[in-house]
Amino acid sequence: MPKQSEAQIIGREGEIWFESQLPSGWVLQPPKTDVGVDGVVVICDSSDLNGREFRVQVKSSNYPKVRELNIVVSGLKHSTIEYWFLSPLPTLVVVYDATEKCGYYRWHVDIFEEVRDSLRNREDKTISICVPRKNSLNVGAWEIIKENLRWHYRNLNESLYAARMPNLCYLQFMTLLLL
Repeated sequence: MPKQSEAQIIGREGEIWFESQLPSGWVLQPPKTDVGVDGVVVICDSSDLNGREFRVQVKSSNYPKVRELNIVVSGLKHSTIEYWFLSPLPTLVVVYDATEKCGYYRWHVDIFEEVRDSLRNREDKTISICVPRKNSLNVGAWEIIKENLRWHYRNLNESLYAARMPNLCYLQFMTLLLL
């Protein structure tokens, strides 16, 4: 008989929970093979974010480790975190508490200062990150996540535009952008 470990069961439960929390019209596309993210969320609604995407990594636990006001996620591979930073798509790191049936989130870009030294120090086999408990993944959080996505895509667009126009100085670029 096929068996799953408890970690696999809880992990899948976290992914199912996350998908159930998505706003209407947002679609989770799980990968054929999980190599660092649990899926890509595609926004398919009538908002200004339609067509935008972000990646998600769900970390699940029955009893997440809490330190002060954060949930500590340990045992992350260097290669996984580097993978998050190699993509122009933002990665939403979600911690699912299987006991409380709730989750918390943090964008991968927000952990950069926290992990920079560990990424440089290859002696550390794994890296730990903190996810603030104030970032509860609830109905209100999606408005914040939407604003974060708007910020991300606006900055990405500005960077791509600036890269195409190397002779423009920054002030000229911003003037054109604001017209």
